[in-house]
This record gives sequence, C-alpha cells and structure tokens, in this order.
Amino acid sequence: MNVWIEESGQISESCWHDLETKDKIIDPVLREAVAVRIANWMGTVAQNQRNAVVVRCGEVIGSDAYIQDDGEKCDDVLCVKVPEKCTDISKNAEKCTDISWSKLYVPMS
Repeated sequence: MNVWIEESGQISESCWHDLETKDKIIDPVLREAVAVRIANWMGTVAQNQRNAVVVRCGEVIGSDAYIQDDGEKCDDVLCVKVPEKCTDISKNAEKCTDISWSKLYVPMS
C-alpha cells in the first residue's frame, strides 16, 4: 500500500470543495483514481529528495564517492558508495577521540 494514499485522498477530495466544483457530488471512484495518481507523484517527489540528500553527502565526501570499483572516476556521485563511505568516516571518527581541540584552533587575522 502506498504510504501517501490517505493524504492524497484528502487532497483529491478537497477538489470538490473548490469554488467551481462545490456543487458537484463526490464520485468515490474518481476520488480514488485521482488520489492514487497524487500518491504516486508524492512518492516520486519523496524519493527524489532522498536521492538529492545522498548525492549531496557524496559531494561532501569527495572523490571517494566518484570512484568505481575498477578505479575509473565517474562524473556523478555513485550513490551506492555513499553509505559505505559514511560508515568508514564514522569508524575513523571514533578513533579520533583523543584530539586536542586547542591544536585545531586557527586564529582569525
């Protein structure tokens, strides 16, 4: 079942409350058909946003997120590499607990 169907049903039904359609009787079959289409679009938009976050993370990771297994560099982030690289970064960060933060301070000129 589409996770967006309840919300899209409400959006679909609201069409019958518009000024130009308020005198129409709600057709349940049409309401459901419109709701399914809206839900599909909502799912597409949500997936697009998740993909955009993964791509942005890959951009922040840098060149490692662009290198294929055979060593070739891609023009775009390899989204499948991002979770692996995030795990590597997290593991390395755990090893860095003894950093003296005062050594990292750079005075502003």
